[in-house]
Amino acid sequence: MPLGGCDAARCRAPASAPSGISADRRASARSSCAQRVSYALSTAGLERLRGFITPRSLLAFDVDGTLAPIVARPWDARIPPDLQRRLAAFTKKSTVAIITGRAVADARRMLEFNPAYLIGNHGCEGLPGFEAATVTYAAECAQWLAELSDESEPWRHIAGVTLEEKTYSLTFH
Repeated sequence: MPLGGCDAARCRAPASAPSGISADRRASARSSCAQRVSYALSTAGLERLRGFITPRSLLAFDVDGTLAPIVARPWDARIPPDLQRRLAAFTKKSTVAIITGRAVADARRMLEFNPAYLIGNHGCEGLPGFEAATVTYAAECAQWLAELSDESEPWRHIAGVTLEEKTYSLTFH
């Protein structure tokens, strides 16, 4: 559904923020476009984070496109060493979680620190309290993989398309 350009005139006024939200956080949807967004994982952004985190803070990050730049071949992705060091320092001051579409084993190889939580396969792996459900996910993915493995499957004839099997999920690249 288009939301900008010629459709902008049909937009309603944004709802007021609940009274429990302080005035400085009540910017309307329209005014937020004018606010400058800074990259939280830049050197300056990480310094600002350091200033307000507490032991009760949860810092949760994705890998691809957030901690590691997007690359043509997923196995070539790397988290920069300086960012690794800063994240390791955060684990001593707060709870750090890595939530990724990668398999946990793949993500763990990329990390030079131990986050409190490492959740992979878009939440299908490593989620505390849901370990038993992973058996179901693995069985479903094995069935899907069997169905998609036939040479006659249309995706097999598209140049450059690969199917990655991650035990608890499948990913087309």
